[in-house]
Amino acid sequence: HNQPEMTQEKFKPSFLDETQTLFRTGDLGKQTAPGIIEFMGRKDNQVKVNGYRIDPGEIEYQLTRYAPI
Repeated sequence: HNQPEMTQEKFKPSFLDETQTLFRTGDLGKQTAPGIIEFMGRKDNQVKVNGYRIDPGEIEYQLTRYAPI
């Protein structure tokens, strides 16, 4: 909300049709047929759990900060 730089970074003209806009989610995919996009994974290591984005690397880092673990 009210972050024009982030908005400009996330919304880009489509490389397939410059009259359309794409939203950069971090998901990777490939077009296998017209109108069909196959999900290939993520460009980072984030996963979604119950709708929340989780970075396993951050969890790992936080766990290493506690000696008993």
